[in-house]
Amino acid sequence: MTQSILLVLLANVLLLATGLGALPLIGVARSGRELLRRSGLAYLVGLAVGGIVAATLAVLQLSASWLAFSLLAGASVVGGAYRLRGRWSGGDRGPRCARIDLGIAAAASVAMLALVVQAGRAFVVAPFYDWDAWAVWGAKGRDLVLFGGADPAVWGHQWGVGHREYPLLVPGLEAMVFRAVGSFDVQVVHLQFLLFAPALVAALVALLGDIVPWRILFPILLALVAAPGFLLELMRAYADVPLACFLAAGTAAAGRWLLRGERWCLVTTALLYGAALVTKNEGTLFVAAAYIAVAFCVGRDRKRLGQVGVAILGSVAILLPWRIYASILHLQNEDYKLGDSFRLGYVASRVGRGPIALHDMVDKVVLPSQWGLLATVALLAAGAALLARRRMLPAFAAAFALLSLAGLSWIYVISPLGIGDYVNSTTARVTGSLVLSLAALAPLMATEARRPEES
Repeated sequence: MTQSILLVLLANVLLLATGLGALPLIGVARSGRELLRRSGLAYLVGLAVGGIVAATLAVLQLSASWLAFSLLAGASVVGGAYRLRGRWSGGDRGPRCARIDLGIAAAASVAMLALVVQAGRAFVVAPFYDWDAWAVWGAKGRDLVLFGGADPAVWGHQWGVGHREYPLLVPGLEAMVFRAVGSFDVQVVHLQFLLFAPALVAALVALLGDIVPWRILFPILLALVAAPGFLLELMRAYADVPLACFLAAGTAAAGRWLLRGERWCLVTTALLYGAALVTKNEGTLFVAAAYIAVAFCVGRDRKRLGQVGVAILGSVAILLPWRIYASILHLQNEDYKLGDSFRLGYVASRVGRGPIALHDMVDKVVLPSQWGLLATVALLAAGAALLARRRMLPAFAAAFALLSLAGLSWIYVISPLGIGDYVNSTTARVTGSLVLSLAALAPLMATEARRPEES
């Protein structure tokens, strides 16, 4: 077991190196000083880039082997080093923190580390105990290893893996774990999911730590990690919380871009939203909602709208290989068909399902035993920002939340599945992307509420 854990960690070191090299390449770091200050983004970016590459290789019938991940890490590091070319002193030094901020950050960090380490004891011995964990995600990861990619002979037939229409980022990472340990270890693979927790926390610190006081940022991060549904849903080994992590960090970057207009933030958003698109089908809904909300906040600023359009194209380009592959094999969504939205008689007979699903989703969003107080914290932060006449981020959060809930409710309307079982088995986890994204915006909104009004 210890050897397997070390091998999984070694594989993730390659992803960390990939992300570290990618930061200069995508403009996040233009000097060694900025690379050091924003290095917290490296691991989540590495997970995104590594997962995207693994998913893309899979549809090309190529294997994301140890050699492939090693070459990816090496190329990324060399490319990033060349992009920096010895520049160290560029960029500002970042704000100096007061002692109280350092103390709060240290205490919250120790608490988060304790939670993750304690959870790790369960993660490394937990089996696949939920249906989709082994029949969908785990089975796809296994088949990527056995067949050296997404073999049409498996994905193209009904008797193949479950939910064949789901994209392949998570199975690609699971396949990496299986190859690393040399067996289909359905226990230690959970460690890969647990590592999304520190990846998200570090990414949010890198994104927000220089503009949000740590006395605001770190308590919210602790509330995120301590939310019961966060670690519990990760241990189920579904794709929902990895999806939520990419969305949350991407949304935080989008919020920062709306406030400060820094190009690297929008590039980060495009990359992380692209990773969300190849993580799970629901990623399309949330990413669309987020980009529409960003465009709404930009308003009539043609230059910024153009930049948003370029970001959208970048995210869609990441998904394109999988969509082409799914189209060739005629892979259809097993839970619903968007075409049913235009069958007026069908919709009219089922429209009452929408309020049922919406009520249950809202309950899950605010339920302390699922997502803790994250939604409440985000709502209070938005209210404080509005009282301070800082409307941009509350408008972004509200538009994103309303569009996301409306889209999810519509899916429940058009799905042929029984509403009771469908709602009971899905709402607790699908709302995670919404809650974590709002929680990622909360520190920015709270900070905006404290900023003196400009004359």
